[in-house]
Amino acid sequence: MRFYTGSMFPRVYKNAIIIARRGSWNRSKKVGGDVVVVKLNKDGTMKSMEPLITGFIENNNYIGRPVDVMQMKDGSLLVSDDYNGAVYRVTYGKQKVAAPLRPSLRAKRSNPVLTKTGLLRRGVYHRGWLTAGPVGSSR
Repeated sequence: MRFYTGSMFPRVYKNAIIIARRGSWNRSKKVGGDVVVVKLNKDGTMKSMEPLITGFIENNNYIGRPVDVMQMKDGSLLVSDDYNGAVYRVTYGKQKVAAPLRPSLRAKRSNPVLTKTGLLRRGVYHRGWLTAGPVGSSR
């Protein structure tokens, strides 16, 4: 979890807590498996908790396990996913899509790419204004 101190996201996210919830491992009905934002009152108590990125659970099975969140200098967020061995860059603003992988890289592993409609090949969906792609991708 991290306090958001950047300026890329709207002011309402300033000093809110961004939490990657990996999810339960021993429950018959899976919970967690998402990234949430906790907004605080001025006295530091919890005001609200709302989803930021969801969809890592499909048919009660994990298709992703977000583990940690890190804020970059530009205000974007990095979210690690240990199930897919991926790190996603989450930005606020106009839709951007990572450039296609070179064929030689595609054969080595399938890098998920988040777009406005979801995680290609994996079905993870997020709020419409978030865009992301593998770290190091061309934008």
